Amino acid sequence: MASATLKVVPARGGRLVTSKRDARIVYQEFERLKRRQGNSLTPETVLESARSARSPLHHYFDWNNTSAAEKWRLRQSRQLIQEVNVIISYEDRPDIRTRAIVSVVKPSGKTLEAIEDVMGDEEYQQQLLSQALAELNIFRRKYAHLNILSGVLREADRVLKRFEDPSPRRAANRRR
Repeated sequence: MASATLKVVPARGGRLVTSKRDARIVYQEFERLKRRQGNSLTPETVLESARSARSPLHHYFDWNNTSAAEKWRLRQSRQLIQEVNVIISYEDRPDIRTRAIVSVVKPSGKTLEAIEDVMGDEEYQQQLLSQALAELNIFRRKYAHLNILSGVLREADRVLKRFEDPSPRRAANRRR
């Protein structure tokens, strides 16, 4: 296997780690914790380290129990919404299991809708297609280093190319 170099950077769209400097500091702390724990890193280890006000991870956590509890309940609410599925049956193809509730954008802002309502609305279907293509692109970038997936990744590239926005503005951005 060819040698590779790694450069630590923040995740695209990340909300906590937003600069290269911060990404390096957090990563170094992860490496330190990993060495201390026998080459293993767990969320519990990260949290325990972050409890100390001197930890470089401390300020990434909400230590106010009232607001932290509210954030946790919102996270549970999101998980609850995500864990309800429906099975869509068609006569001419296999059944499809999918989330019962999906996120769409209305003129009033982002909201949640039942998949059956989204299936009957062309604009919502376009939004879901855009979300699916964005997630496919994320998958492609996340696993680009795995040679065993090269065929899958080539197919993902083909699908993404098929749905590219042909607008002149988008084409100009692609040439840069």
